[in-house]
Amino acid sequence: MGDSDSESSSGEEYVRDDRYPIEVLYCGVCGYPPEYCEYGITWDKCKVWIEENVPDLLEGLVFDEKNQAKKKKKGPGGGRVVSKNPEIVIELVERTKRKRVTYVSGLLDFNIKLNAASKLCRVKFATGCNPAKDRPGSITMNGDLQYQCAELFRDTYADKIKPEQIYFMKDEKRSSAF
Repeated sequence: MGDSDSESSSGEEYVRDDRYPIEVLYCGVCGYPPEYCEYGITWDKCKVWIEENVPDLLEGLVFDEKNQAKKKKKGPGGGRVVSKNPEIVIELVERTKRKRVTYVSGLLDFNIKLNAASKLCRVKFATGCNPAKDRPGSITMNGDLQYQCAELFRDTYADKIKPEQIYFMKDEKRSSAF
């Protein structure tokens, strides 16, 4: 049997390459290689670290300040940007046979928590009501509760919602509730 460094199992000689293993420099701030720091969220801190430790590498990095400004800015409430014209849309969807489901969307624009609104509807209408899984930012109720829902939200949240901000959605057409 031959030496494993000099011969392989097929009888060919193994040549050791001195280029490997490659030593990679990692950023002291984010832990990425400096070439990738500009795409991370800590670029400002990484840039200072690179200037101090590897100034010649900073010249090769091409970072566009405009791209940084274009990144989506989060609004209040964990990333949800509130629209300029908030509105509540109440939609009635027909399921199998004669069963119907009422969807209410747009409550987050008025800073109304979905769990609180669904509990209010659940208690008031004695029906199943939960935040919708298939439609983020809306609640779903079992039954045809379109008109009752509009009145409930108008009366309960009168300080936040104006009656002209509540709409019904029927056959892809919007109509004012009041």
